[in-house]
Amino acid sequence: MSKLIGLSLSLCITDIINGKVNKEDVSCIIAATCAKNDADMKKLMDGYSTMYWGKDSERAVEIALELFAENKVYQPRVNGDVHPALNNDDALGVEHLGNHWISSQAFTDAAYAMYEKEGQTATERMGAKYGLPFKWCEPCECMEPIFEQACLTCGSAQESSSRQ
Repeated sequence: MSKLIGLSLSLCITDIINGKVNKEDVSCIIAATCAKNDADMKKLMDGYSTMYWGKDSERAVEIALELFAENKVYQPRVNGDVHPALNNDDALGVEHLGNHWISSQAFTDAAYAMYEKEGQTATERMGAKYGLPFKWCEPCECMEPIFEQACLTCGSAQESSSRQ
């Protein structure tokens, strides 16, 4: 089974604590959050615990913090970028699995199709839209978006990098 990309931290963690999705099946979550430091993270976790996670908040916070520690949560807003609209991905050819999950295989397939059709800048736009980290790719000879420790454009393996 293809891994999943989440597009909502609160709803994806809810799915995990409710047993709808296994944490191990999560490639990453692209969050609309903007937690830049420990104080921001505490405020975020307190708010989500009250608003979304209720009686399971302790377990939910634990899972969320584990995903952050594993560099599986991207926060495009930390870098001044915009979170991708939840239902605005049809133009990218990325099919949603529910309202807030997409398949990582569908994502990489869409990136490759865009590359084939429009060239290298198309995958760079897609990487920026989803808040992926960019890293120097030797085969591409430029900075490229990195997804699942590989260049989104050419697929070459990359060393692990920190994510925002």
